[in-house]
Amino acid sequence: MQRLILKMTIAIAGLIGPIVQASELEKNELDEVVTFATNLGIYDCYGFKGAYDHPEMNQVYTVGKHSIYNIVCILGASNFGTVWFQRSGQGPLKPIYFAKPILSSSRVVGFETVNELVTTSFDPKTNEISNHMKWAGYGDQSEGGTWKFEDGRFVLKEYHVDAVADQQVDPVTVFEGG
Repeated sequence: MQRLILKMTIAIAGLIGPIVQASELEKNELDEVVTFATNLGIYDCYGFKGAYDHPEMNQVYTVGKHSIYNIVCILGASNFGTVWFQRSGQGPLKPIYFAKPILSSSRVVGFETVNELVTTSFDPKTNEISNHMKWAGYGDQSEGGTWKFEDGRFVLKEYHVDAVADQQVDPVTVFEGG
């Protein structure tokens, strides 16, 4: 009976997918990621002061053999910027870049890659990063998207914009990927 339960548990776990674990970064891990990011010279994060002032906001997620690092870059009144890195197994750290639509009049006119997302969250059940960046004003204008971790990288799945200053939150999807 115990073997049958164990076999069933293993079978169900295989259907669910990789187990995701999240934890706050240890000081030495944060130091390593910040040093790596600083040496790249591409982040404008004010010496990662926000990351050190609010260590509870820095997270590492384990997705299969990958470690995904979420580090605070900038804290603002209604938004906070984060930068993301990954490591496969014991390999080197690598920055994560995200595909993002270039918009003109709430229409997609192209794509760019960005290395910072604003007001993010990681969902360990779906392995997705979502963001919601409020624009100036009441917060009724905003944009954001969802990126899913697939085959060792994040793929843009959806992007939405609410460009109307009407004190209503009603975003329109401007990109939907497969």
